[in-house]
Amino acid sequence: MNQISKNNSEIFESLHKGWFRRFCLKYLMMGGYTLGDYMNNSIVMMSFYHHTRLLKDEDIAEYEISGVSAGFYTRSQLIKALTDAGHTKKQAKAIYSNLHTTLYDAYDW
Repeated sequence: MNQISKNNSEIFESLHKGWFRRFCLKYLMMGGYTLGDYMNNSIVMMSFYHHTRLLKDEDIAEYEISGVSAGFYTRSQLIKALTDAGHTKKQAKAIYSNLHTTLYDAYDW
């Protein structure tokens, strides 16, 4: 619970414990989980950024694509959009492989 929804007895119930023990119980127990959770989420997010590609208007003209608008696509989204527009799956995979601007590259850090 947070400090707003606790009553006074819940807030001050562990004052009989020493400061070091309170610190360990309050912060250190979740420290490993927080660090591990942050690392896992950052790896997943970077993977998402690197695998989302930008389909530009120039690419649409170069590959003679019709029925697909410019924008960011994941691999499966782009392959589905291109196969629905009349390209073969092999052509769609080749077009995705030739797109080099990722969402990570497009974001201004």
